[in-house]
Order: sequence, then structure tokens, then C-alpha cells
Amino acid sequence: MMTGAGTPADRIPILMYHSISPERGPTSIAPDLFTAQMQAIVDAGWNVAPLAAYAGWRLRGETLPQRTLVITFDDAYQNFADTAFPILSQHGFPATVFVPTALSGGIAAWPGAHEPHRAIMAWGTIRKLAAKGIEFAPHSRTHANLAALDSETLQLEIAGSKQDIEDRLGAPARHFAPPYGHTSPAADAMIAANYEISVGVELGIARRTSPQHAAPRLEMLYYSDVRRWKSFLSGTGDAYLFARQCARAARRLLVPSAAAQYS
Repeated sequence: MMTGAGTPADRIPILMYHSISPERGPTSIAPDLFTAQMQAIVDAGWNVAPLAAYAGWRLRGETLPQRTLVITFDDAYQNFADTAFPILSQHGFPATVFVPTALSGGIAAWPGAHEPHRAIMAWGTIRKLAAKGIEFAPHSRTHANLAALDSETLQLEIAGSKQDIEDRLGAPARHFAPPYGHTSPAADAMIAANYEISVGVELGIARRTSPQHAAPRLEMLYYSDVRRWKSFLSGTGDAYLFARQCARAARRLLVPSAAAQYS
């Protein structure tokens, strides 16, 4: 949905979701909370743009209205189709869903995954939603830790997942999200060779100066209090976001593995 005009955007929040379900856990947002977060976007008069529009803004200097954001989902859980998509479609909101392509139609059983393991959308479901305007992009093939792989396996996970999407959906795959936010210099080079934009797990708001291949995102778990989300949308939430960034930076110093957030 694109509404309003105003001055061109100088920063674009990229929202990061995983599971939309009543389950407890750091990767779950309850359906009623997700509904409220989406309604708050409408009420505040923000534009919701596809990730491709962010890429045009970041890479080619294209303009977007000042109050523009992007919505992304990692892991392609079945509950996106069952719960999130109907809510998004009520508002005409686009979204990008990052798929571990070799696991489509299976379950999320990678290290650190929620238990009981969640179902991942099958290709038939993905094709139906793609036809309705949802972008599907690679999240590797097996939700692998890219930082721990040799070059041959990196090729399968990074370039192979791109080929999977393109073969299955018949459309270019230009965007990527590395699982856990973990990469290595070799992985970074391969991502850059295959994708025009990738998103990471660094907490922040994307700007034109943000990394092309590790764009920061807003983990929406931090906005489980809808009042804080409304404050952010109104332009008065920077202090809270800064406090969360500081807390994550401190946790990273104490527990280096905490730098990767659930993705």
C-alpha cells in the first residue's frame, strides 16, 4: 500500500518477523499483536513498500515517501500463509518471505529452532502466494550457518537457493537473508556476486549508507508493547530503540553468539 507523499525518505525501517502464532518464544508474535502492529501502520499513515523498492532507493537513488517501511519474514513458516498473509492482504501490504529452499514442505529442525518444530510452506503454497504479490527470496537451502561452510557447500547454499527460487517460481531472485545473520568473507563475496541486496539481523533502521549486503532490520519482538510501536511510528521512539541497541551490544560483548538473533 502506498499512501501520502511528503519529502523523500532518508531512512527506511525493514521489519523482521518469523512466526505469527500463539506459541511462546522469541521468534513468535501472537496473531492479535501482529494485527495491532499492522493496524498501527495504517493509522499512522505509513507507506509499506516491497523490498525491491528499498533496493531501488538504496542502490539507484530512487525516491520513496518519507514514512516508508518494508516487511520481511524469515523461515517461510506455514503460519505465514494461514495467519499473516490474510492480515497483510486486508491492508494491501507487500512482504518478502525468506525461504530455506531445500526444506520447503518440511519442518524447521535446524539448531536453535523452536520446539515443537514448525511446518514450512510447501512450494504449491508458495506459488499461490507469489501469484498474489508476496515476494519469496532465498534463506539458504538448509538454514545453514554460512560462516562454518567450505566454498563448495557455500555455493550450494547461496547460489543453489537462488536457482531453486528461480526454477520454482520463474522469477529472478535478487534478495537474500543469511540464516542467523552469520556469514564469512567467502560467504559475503558469494552473496554479493548473486544478490543485489541482502538483509541481516543487526538492530537498526536502514539508510542509504547502510551495508548493501547486511541491511539492518527491526526485530518486531521488541515492539510487543503496541504503545512502543505507535511511538516509533509517530517519530518519538528513538530513545527506546537506542536503549535496545545498547543492550544488544552489551550482550554481544558478554556472549558473542548473541549477535545472531533467531533468524
